[in-house]
Amino acid sequence: MSITIRQAFETDIETCAESMYIAFTTVDQKHGFPSYFTDLNHATQATQNLLTHPHIYSIVATENNRVIASAFMNEKRPIRSIGPVSVHPHFQGHGIGRKLMEHLLNRAQDAPSIRLTQDAFNTTSLSLYTSLGFALVESLVWIEGKFKNPPHNNGQIVPLDKSNYDDCLTLCNQVLGFYRGPDVFTDVHGIFHNNQLTAYTTGLSTDGYTLAQTEDDLRTLILGMAAQQSGTLSFLLPTRHTAFLLWCLSSGLKIKKPLNLMAKGNYQPPNGLYLPNLLY
Repeated sequence: MSITIRQAFETDIETCAESMYIAFTTVDQKHGFPSYFTDLNHATQATQNLLTHPHIYSIVATENNRVIASAFMNEKRPIRSIGPVSVHPHFQGHGIGRKLMEHLLNRAQDAPSIRLTQDAFNTTSLSLYTSLGFALVESLVWIEGKFKNPPHNNGQIVPLDKSNYDDCLTLCNQVLGFYRGPDVFTDVHGIFHNNQLTAYTTGLSTDGYTLAQTEDDLRTLILGMAAQQSGTLSFLLPTRHTAFLLWCLSSGLKIKKPLNLMAKGNYQPPNGLYLPNLLY
């Protein structure tokens, strides 16, 4: 088998999406969990977003010019984030995933830290990432659903804009030990106490992340956001926040699947509450 690792191009979108869709759907169904992608069109749109993103480095593995695997790395910040990584089921077991990861790690060798989220039930990928130097730093659950009792916004939740960017950076550094601000402010909301930002979210979805100094602020923020939207809530929650997890479950939300947050390099445990996205 002759495998070539190369940078991905927009012309790879359809074949890359098909390979990724089959790979994730196969492993999810094998373990009895819902797939990330609702259908091939969903996977194609996600692949297009990844391949055309100015800060995401995209690579594919090909066999006879056919895309059989892919991997992506967000390079916008000093801390790199990897994902998704997938190999078509017909080509698994040949070290292709390891080659993709080694390529990305070599490119990111000067980064202070590299993060990724991994399906906890996928022991193959867990073994691979561990062997490459990643450590499991948080056990996560994907929370999804609606509150059984309609929540009310008590007025504490306010929309944030670019003028609050430094406030977001400060809070992120206090909680996580590094500076990270929202990429855009289309759906960013926060809570202030004594003119100080104590919690904010970039959206309750697996693409957004949320920070809070206290559990009360996090609960208030989530209830306020839920009151403003009619759809299903979806976010990742570290299982060590036991009391908050129990509150979510008793309120009608459910666990969709278990995941792991893994890190290679520097990692500081949060000094507060942190709901990561699928990158970190």
